[in-house]
Amino acid sequence: MQFKKPHAPVGTILTPLLWAALFCLLLSTSAFGDDSCITCHTDEDLLEENLAEDKTKKSAMQAGSG
Repeated sequence: MQFKKPHAPVGTILTPLLWAALFCLLLSTSAFGDDSCITCHTDEDLLEENLAEDKTKKSAMQAGSG
């Protein structure tokens, strides 16, 4: 009497898990972290520069409602 294997081979389960772990590891490294959105949006100096009021004077033709 022959028995069928009820489980999938270890390689078919382990291979996608290893690829997923490698992908997550690559995403967490500094290669992607240095230029991420989080880094840019939490940089205090850059935020102050972008959110500061514009101190240049506008001409009379540019002033007022559009």
